[in-house]
Amino acid sequence: MDRNSGKPLPRRFWQIQDVTQVILSLAKDPVSLLKQLLLWIVLLVYAGALIYLGLIPMAPAPSLPYIDKLEHAIAYGLFAVLVCLLKKNWPKTKLLGLALALSLGHGILLELLQGLTPSREPSFWDGVADGAGALLGITIYFYARSIWKIFDRS
Repeated sequence: MDRNSGKPLPRRFWQIQDVTQVILSLAKDPVSLLKQLLLWIVLLVYAGALIYLGLIPMAPAPSLPYIDKLEHAIAYGLFAVLVCLLKKNWPKTKLLGLALALSLGHGILLELLQGLTPSREPSFWDGVADGAGALLGITIYFYARSIWKIFDRS
């Protein structure tokens, strides 16, 4: 309703044009759109796999001490790298914050869910390993990206 006259407003064609412009801009670079979509799918499937694997009954403990912490670090390092690949054009500080927040958030959520699962138990040190792995993954991502830029210039 129009505030002044009380009459219904005409159909807002500008909204439809905005959506059309977005679709056309995405259609100009379909390869980039497809890469982003594929990365989102990979990240979501990976996040789901981590939840599933973290909640199924645990296999017998490995013979090496603290090997599970290494597994956590590797898993969440890869998670953080996937997040960084999704938003690679963001400024470094924003990207660091996003990747760390999503990785730690996912790890903490998994530990909380393990507390609700009869065959599993949460562990503070698993969360620490998740965070350390995420930081290591982000560090490796930024290091590899800077090296890639050096070689890309030549």
